[in-house]
Amino acid sequence: MFCDSRRQGLGNNYDHGLRGRMFLLSTGQVRRPTKSRISRKVSSVEDFKKCLARVPAAVDLSFSGYSEPWLNPDCTEMVEHAHASGHGIRISTSLVGMNGRDLRHLQALDFRVFLVHVFEDGTYMNSGLVGRKYVDLMRQLIDAEVSSLLFMVLGEIHPNLV
Repeated sequence: MFCDSRRQGLGNNYDHGLRGRMFLLSTGQVRRPTKSRISRKVSSVEDFKKCLARVPAAVDLSFSGYSEPWLNPDCTEMVEHAHASGHGIRISTSLVGMNGRDLRHLQALDFRVFLVHVFEDGTYMNSGLVGRKYVDLMRQLIDAEVSSLLFMVLGEIHPNLV
């Protein structure tokens, strides 16, 4: 999850040891990648809440990045906590790792942006992840009343999603 204090009008005064104006509260972080093994650490809800307590509510939070946010099973709880703390929320996801329960919880929230990266025919994304459960979740999302919902696709939409 990335926070940008510059875009929130906080300017250079909001640095407080954050080394610049962009910082990361990780929902999934790759550490010390090697050719033979990548060890992964997933942030706990407790760690997330401690970090978020130091971030002014005026800062929007983006749940996105170099890993899929819902690969952390606590992502929905983190989003709900951030929303309850007064932060604007931006989501960028392919929906991988999300389930119907997550979607029902997210429907109750207002988002600045909820962007779904739609799976395409396999040119850019692993189309093997588009199974029956994923198609059902996509249908539920389309029927749901999620605020600021946007879709994007690179290439041709996966045939199971048309």
